[in-house]
Amino acid sequence: MRRTKSVPTTILRLMAIAAFCILFAACGAQEREPEAAPPAAPAPVTVPAPAPTAAAAAAVQPPSMPGSGTIPGSVLTMAMESIGDTIVETRGDPMDGCRPGCLLIKDDFWLMDPVGELLPHVVDSWEFGPDTQSWVLTMRDDIAFQNGRNADANDLLWSIVTDHYGPEGRKSQQSYAESFQTARPEVIDTHVLKIDFDMPTVALPDMALTINAEHTGLYPSKEIIADGWEAMLENPTFSGPYKVTKQVPAEVNEYEVFVDWWHAPPDWERMVMRHVPEAATRLALIGANQVDVIALSAVTLPQALEIDGVKIIEQPATVHTQIGFTNVFNPGDPGYDADYPFADARVREAFNISVDRDLIIEKIYAGRSVRQDAPMLAVGMRGFTHSTAQAMVDDPIPFDPERARQLLEEAGFPKDLEVKMFQGTFILSGAPELSELNEAVLTQWRENLGVNVTLTPIDASSVRDAQVNREMMDYHLDASTRNSTEPLITTRARYFKDRYNQASFDEIQARREPILASTDEVEIARLSAELSKYIRDNWLYIPLTTNPLFFAVVSEKIADWKPTIGAPWPHYFEYIEAVR
Repeated sequence: MRRTKSVPTTILRLMAIAAFCILFAACGAQEREPEAAPPAAPAPVTVPAPAPTAAAAAAVQPPSMPGSGTIPGSVLTMAMESIGDTIVETRGDPMDGCRPGCLLIKDDFWLMDPVGELLPHVVDSWEFGPDTQSWVLTMRDDIAFQNGRNADANDLLWSIVTDHYGPEGRKSQQSYAESFQTARPEVIDTHVLKIDFDMPTVALPDMALTINAEHTGLYPSKEIIADGWEAMLENPTFSGPYKVTKQVPAEVNEYEVFVDWWHAPPDWERMVMRHVPEAATRLALIGANQVDVIALSAVTLPQALEIDGVKIIEQPATVHTQIGFTNVFNPGDPGYDADYPFADARVREAFNISVDRDLIIEKIYAGRSVRQDAPMLAVGMRGFTHSTAQAMVDDPIPFDPERARQLLEEAGFPKDLEVKMFQGTFILSGAPELSELNEAVLTQWRENLGVNVTLTPIDASSVRDAQVNREMMDYHLDASTRNSTEPLITTRARYFKDRYNQASFDEIQARREPILASTDEVEIARLSAELSKYIRDNWLYIPLTTNPLFFAVVSEKIADWKPTIGAPWPHYFEYIEAVR
């Protein structure tokens, strides 16, 4: 039963706009105390290794599902900042950038529990063998594609190895694809696949084959091989819980339940995803009872907490936010300039210690975010609980404007320099408040350092070639970076490309390679923590916060929803349980 709401949309819009104006002025105005107390932050955990035996895997149960079937005529309507192109090929990969729109129509190989442990899904039981280099995967025998054909191990093989991560795979450029490119797969039974590898695969199940990778999934190989991806996208017949029925790009996606889905049926007969990029508009929509779920910008969190009949769902430890230094090159690079101000570590330190991270967490994230004092690590990631990382957490990056100004003076920083910062115009779903965050940091630098800092929205792809080629560009700071906190730093390291941390790229690569190669959890944790410390000791960029992803939902319509830690996108819409 839907609730009624008497507050007009216009009033809610004005409330949100007024709140924004107060917040952005200097990130220092007093917020009204929310009525609902925030949930406690999750205790630090270490993500377990993939299940070592089939017996252990069989003991793990998938997330609870409603047992009484789909509710006839039920509709779940969501307003998201970006809904993706469910049936439109994106950058040569039909499943890259489609999140969350593609997720309802496909099945992941594994799911994950709220702390990042593998759960069976398409793969029902598994053995990874010594050093995780010899896999035996047994898939369910009752999975049907939406065209009526039953799935088998040939579909599993093609979907995992050939299409995604083989030498000719669509995503073979990703660092964790390297193991798949040295794989020898063999179908040993109708629903059993064996894969032998030439190198360790400790990160692959967690990162490449679960909800953490939106482009992976079980796909109908025979049909795609015969007709091509383009034909498949015109009428997707995957094996997921929903079928796409309508798509208007940048406006709306609509889905209906796949009644023959092999899993317990989802509650909702229809799903509607609306593209609503403005956070205040999404808030007004749920306040006016026009949608059931919204992706909630942290900036509007205090207002959402005060709307009657609305509760907050929090996906913890989801996104790192940071600002990167550009044009910091090595001698011999095309863009090298020995006098470039940010080549001096003292300048980089000054820009780090002149940011009041605690104030940002209080004013933008309502106290629910955490500081990123151990760069590139977060709750749930291997290495975060290591003593080296925890020592950084216990000794946070200081807020010391006086010392920061002294460092700039010692470094001879040109006070008349216009420090140019750019932000990509595409705001990712994992950080909908990125613009407000950047404005808050910019304001602090102006006040605490006395420097002129500007922020320009641009198409970030227009400057990437210069960064990769190590050529000088007309911006000093990259404020468009955000990294998701997947449970393993093994793939966090894939963000260290030529465009980041150029002066230390070779050193970072040398520290990254043993992390990718190791199968020892203790060693991975140690190496990851040491890499994090190297980044912080050299002030290689400006780590800010590790943030939850928030959703506001109608309390009387939605009973339960268990987001997964570290997964940056809402993969579990089909598991939202209705109030009956």
